[in-house]
Amino acid sequence: MCLKDFFRYRHIWLGVAMIWIVAYHCPFDFGFLNCVKKMGYGGVDICLFASGIGCFYSLSSDSNILNFMKRRIKRLVPTYIIFIVAWLVYQYIIGNFDFQMALGNVLALQNFTGLGNAFNWYISAIFLLYILAPYFKIIIDRATNVKKIFFLIFLLVCSIAFWHATTYIVTVTRLPIFFIGMLFADICKKDKLITLKHTLIMTVAFIVGVTSLLILMEKIPQHLWAYGLYWYPFILITPPLCFAISRLAMVLEKSKFTKPIVSLLGICGDYSFEIYLLHILLVACVTACIDKFSLSNTEYLIWIAGGVALFIGCFLLRRMANLFNSLFKRK
Repeated sequence: MCLKDFFRYRHIWLGVAMIWIVAYHCPFDFGFLNCVKKMGYGGVDICLFASGIGCFYSLSSDSNILNFMKRRIKRLVPTYIIFIVAWLVYQYIIGNFDFQMALGNVLALQNFTGLGNAFNWYISAIFLLYILAPYFKIIIDRATNVKKIFFLIFLLVCSIAFWHATTYIVTVTRLPIFFIGMLFADICKKDKLITLKHTLIMTVAFIVGVTSLLILMEKIPQHLWAYGLYWYPFILITPPLCFAISRLAMVLEKSKFTKPIVSLLGICGDYSFEIYLLHILLVACVTACIDKFSLSNTEYLIWIAGGVALFIGCFLLRRMANLFNSLFKRK
């Protein structure tokens, strides 16, 4: 298996990541899978690892930074603006609206202000990473392997300055995995084979990462967020996990019985940004509805209906964003 084959399943990674993230935010008891559910933030690390790979490819095909940002804006901003208007309407209905908060969320800066009531930290983080991506690309292109490793260590060390800065730590600790995604994409240019040695290294990294995270969750759960300990282990976990997903997808798509699973995950991956945005609003709305009208007896039916609404909403949001882009292009 070549690295290019490994990367071919990035949309499947995103599909798995979205299911993991949605499960994390849903108030369900998953039984013996609750341990996996508690690690749901790892879905974001998969997204950022894949995004780092995508940004490297995009900058390799066209190194013009302005064109790169135009492509990112065209993909994300129309979708985000359409959604955030709906989210702000919801905030107004429940009495959490004010002009400063609205402007901060429209500009995707509210999370960095530390003033609260930001839609979600990920939106601010992904735009920050897009700004940093061209500079990361320069380092990868010009630095030696030793200097790349030292830069990765530098990113890790810099995150220590943000310990206890709860607004920023969740973003800063994700810089390394984004950079690692770009490093993997650079290695892929050489079309290297994934050997048994590589597989063993990734297996060991995965075991060490998962073991570390489980120990930390058991021994010092109260410090996971403040010190970024929730996310450091995913630097080791994410690449081998994505490798395993690719391997599994290769096996599943060979059978007509399991190929639909791969197709469904691919669809979830293609709509990953829309799912990420809408599921947060959906969970808030459904939870509030169940509590307000005391619908606990029919809770599962309501969540099923919410899941159907989520997929319909993602399709409509994509269509509206495409229409927005078409109108803007004409003008």
